[in-house]
Amino acid sequence: MGQLDNQLEATFMNSLPFSLRGAAAEVYRYMNLKEMLEIRLGKIPAALALHHHFNEAQWREIGNAVVLTKCSQIHLSSHLSKACLLHLHKIVASALDLPQSTLEDIHLSIKDEAPFLAAWVLRLNKLLK
Repeated sequence: MGQLDNQLEATFMNSLPFSLRGAAAEVYRYMNLKEMLEIRLGKIPAALALHHHFNEAQWREIGNAVVLTKCSQIHLSSHLSKACLLHLHKIVASALDLPQSTLEDIHLSIKDEAPFLAAWVLRLNKLLK
């Protein structure tokens, strides 16, 4: 879908404190979206917890950053079911701490700081209409 396809939204990973970036990069590289979502909920895999000693808020910050980064790379198309698209909306809204927000509101809140994810949100919204 144009020049923004296959773009990675690095804003959220780049805005992490340096002390969290190594763990975030590890989570991003080696875990799937489900595992990333579990980290957001405080379910830290033992191997990660053994090597990275963060509190619950720090793990949640890592989880949010990697989830948003990963979502920006999900190719949105009409082949995805409406239920899947709605779930993606819920995931992104939750990771942005905007759980009740519409996709339009999400787009407006991130368009300046996270342009690739904002474009992805617009595509998601278009597919849901």
